[in-house]
Amino acid sequence: MSPAEIEQLADQYKSAPTFKLVRLAEDPTGLPQEIILILQKELLERGEQTAALKLTEFLVALKEEVKPLSPEQARAEIIERLKAGESMESIALKFKENGLDVFEELNREVVFQENTFDYIASLRDKGLTDEALDQKLMSDLAMDQKEVDMLKEKMRKNGSANVTIGLAITIVTLALMILAGRFPIGGILLLGVGAWRIVEGQRMLSKA
Repeated sequence: MSPAEIEQLADQYKSAPTFKLVRLAEDPTGLPQEIILILQKELLERGEQTAALKLTEFLVALKEEVKPLSPEQARAEIIERLKAGESMESIALKFKENGLDVFEELNREVVFQENTFDYIASLRDKGLTDEALDQKLMSDLAMDQKEVDMLKEKMRKNGSANVTIGLAITIVTLALMILAGRFPIGGILLLGVGAWRIVEGQRMLSKA
């Protein structure tokens, strides 16, 4: 849940009758931990210590049941939550409780992806066929065929994006330099960036 949604729910709890909050505390299954803590705070402010204690017991039992995620599981869950449209703030809050830095995990995912693209390119350079390449990736990276296909498709999309961006940078920079009638160092550097993007994109497309 986003911070705004959490704040809205906290306001609802403040205006809700006490008996409804007590009933909710009797069976908090399915409520996110941050919501349970808000509910518990509201109950304590109303002097409902018994109901608040039930929530504490529930949270303790929950922590004992839940096993900590491995880095690989954490990265996979972060990616899935982002794809589902969950806000970064909500994801970061959830994983902070488990001692994980969402941004660090996402950075590792990007590095892993880039390294994997380079690995695929190196295998292609060795002359591996599509079938042999797929078998190698499944064996070395513990992937199934669907994951391999998705990885190769992502490599193709990244390649196309690099070519498109590179062409745009090159064309716009050249047009501006010609109109200005001069070729400054900054413009030449931008042309270099554009050329690198095009070459890198074409490399990805040819190896995917």
